[in-house]
Amino acid sequence: MKGRLRMWAPKGSVLLNSGWLVTNSIVGMMVSVVVVAFASRYFGPEVMGQLNYAVAFVSLFTAVGTLGLESVVVKALGREPLEEGAILGTALLLRIVSGVILTSIAGVTIALLDRGDSTLTYLVLLMSIAMTLRAFEVMDYWVQANLCASEFSRIRIIVMVLTAGLKIGLVLSRADIVLYAATYSLDVALVGVASLILYFRIRSSRSRWRFEVRQAGSLLRDSRSLVAAGLMISIYNRIDQVMLGGMVQNRGELGLYSAAVTISEMWYFVPMAIIVSLRPGILAKKKSGGTTYVTSVQTLYNLITVVTVVFCLGIALCSGPIIFIVYGSVFAGAAPLLAVVVWSGIFAMLGVGRSTWLVAEGLQRYSMFYTLLACVINIALNLFLIPRMGAMGAAIATVIAQMVNVIALSVFPKTRISTRMMIRSFHPASVAEVFRMVSSLRSVV
Repeated sequence: MKGRLRMWAPKGSVLLNSGWLVTNSIVGMMVSVVVVAFASRYFGPEVMGQLNYAVAFVSLFTAVGTLGLESVVVKALGREPLEEGAILGTALLLRIVSGVILTSIAGVTIALLDRGDSTLTYLVLLMSIAMTLRAFEVMDYWVQANLCASEFSRIRIIVMVLTAGLKIGLVLSRADIVLYAATYSLDVALVGVASLILYFRIRSSRSRWRFEVRQAGSLLRDSRSLVAAGLMISIYNRIDQVMLGGMVQNRGELGLYSAAVTISEMWYFVPMAIIVSLRPGILAKKKSGGTTYVTSVQTLYNLITVVTVVFCLGIALCSGPIIFIVYGSVFAGAAPLLAVVVWSGIFAMLGVGRSTWLVAEGLQRYSMFYTLLACVINIALNLFLIPRMGAMGAAIATVIAQMVNVIALSVFPKTRISTRMMIRSFHPASVAEVFRMVSSLRSVV
């Protein structure tokens, strides 16, 4: 066991770690496509619109429930490895408390707003429970800091396959949407418990898990701007579906739009795997100083840009066949929506990548400004475009808001360099550099 522990230490291979993250996400995407195909064909646009309205509503609270701790905890684990138990124990309790509070708030809020739709209330309550269960995501923070994704990815794959089988079984047995929605929280619970058990089996540190007021203050102080930014990000990512569901009487239109959004986000695992794998190295290089830090950040932006442009172009060109294969002809109206909303992914992923740079530079406070600006623009555009264009208006508003999110930091001198680096990632020279990097990796393999 000790040999295995050393092998999974922080010196783990970035490439191997990325490989497992990508594998996990590919399996997740494939499983999700199959499950969504079964569920959508059975429930139809109207019921799926109701389900996705509940998902979008809960997402507004979920962003606050994370407390912005991900990058902060990863950084803290790298800075204070001997305090692992205190850091993880404190983060876990903070997440549990926030989850319980927000689950209660979400339940009360939807009960006041559901306009007599008891099914919607049940859907929101069932999915809100996952906010508390997601407290075990602190295991993901440890995995990122230690580059040991292999065993944890296997757990996720096993759980995904099991819960996917359960969802398909519920559809085939013609279960109602409320019972189907309960599997979302079940999936989170199984992954969380299994990850916690595995962590205590393989960890090299024997630091006792405990809650420390000092650690709580430090983590919350570093993450306070990120939690606000996370809320704003969630609002302009999901407010389109919430507003569309509230402003358009036909939930079927929301079902079509949600179908397009779901497909447009299914490939996010690729740039996310790149970001998660490179984040510890970038933070470490910033700590040690040197020119390699700036180069690594630019490389991150270059990789995100190339990968996202390739995916967006392919999905936009093939939006019709993709919708037909996944959802069937009844969802044909989602194809033009997909061809538009998918382009928001380029700017969304660049924004996620930029959060690593902000944490490394200690400039998280600026994230609140650009996120708030993008959120306001998204809401304003939705109010103007949805009554006139319906779901297509929501798609256009989302793309514009994500673009604003990327360029807004150019307003501040301290953060302007990040915007320049992101713009530089679209330059042909940067694109060529990415292909040279890929070619060199292939030659090594």
